[in-house]
Amino acid sequence: MPNALFLSPHLGDVAFSCGGTLSNLAAAGWRGGLATAFTRPVPNPTGFALKCQTDKGLSAEVDYLAVRRAEEADFGRAVGAAEVLWLNFPEAPHRGYDSPAELFAGVKPGDDIGDALAGTAARRTGPNSASSSAARPRCAMP
Repeated sequence: MPNALFLSPHLGDVAFSCGGTLSNLAAAGWRGGLATAFTRPVPNPTGFALKCQTDKGLSAEVDYLAVRRAEEADFGRAVGAAEVLWLNFPEAPHRGYDSPAELFAGVKPGDDIGDALAGTAARRTGPNSASSSAARPRCAMP
């Protein structure tokens, strides 16, 4: 069985950009997986991070990323994904980016997210990647 892995920075990106492709591959017998990088829940968001949540109509008490992960799990089931992985990195507003302009102004000093992502990719694709599978946040599709 052929495999396909869809890598996504944000929850919902695969659904909106290439969900049809994932669905078609699954229907054709492929084992399709989805891995999303920025999925870490952050209790008690403040400032710009909280605004990113409340401007979508969600109160401060709601675990916004839990809602988004549930949506992604539902999407995975709907399109026949074999596996959905959440890589558990914080979104930019939870890494000190305080405005929409800062999101597009380049990497802030001290934000080592690039190195962290590269390290995760190396560990998950290296010769011993199967041994670390228990540590992966995941949603296995039935």
